[in-house]
Amino acid sequence: MGEVEIDKLEALLLAKRQAKQISVSITLGLMTIVFLDSIYILSTVLHAIEGTEIFLYLLIFTMYAVGGAFALGTLARYAFIRHLKRVQADIHRIELKRILKRRHGERFVTPNRAPVHPHGMNCEPLPQRLRA
Repeated sequence: MGEVEIDKLEALLLAKRQAKQISVSITLGLMTIVFLDSIYILSTVLHAIEGTEIFLYLLIFTMYAVGGAFALGTLARYAFIRHLKRVQADIHRIELKRILKRRHGERFVTPNRAPVHPHGMNCEPLPQRLRA
């Protein structure tokens, strides 16, 4: 397995780990909202028992819950899209580094040496080098 493939696998593992962290934080946020909403429902029902305004409170609560869920879903979607774009940029950056390292290494580490005549009598390169 090449170094580029190893780097891609490392980047994908990092992306999966970060995606799990994002999903856990979103889940905890949704659980908190559900908990607070259940408290709100309980207080609304208890208040409505005393009066006749239960339909109005349930309508307000439903609008609040749907709006909150839509807003959280939208924020989570955009956060996840940004995260995936960041991961793709990291993978692209790693690939570019590998390519630049290879080119840099070829350019400066291995000099281009022409084969010299074995007896040193001829200054011209040998014919097999001209063909290549």
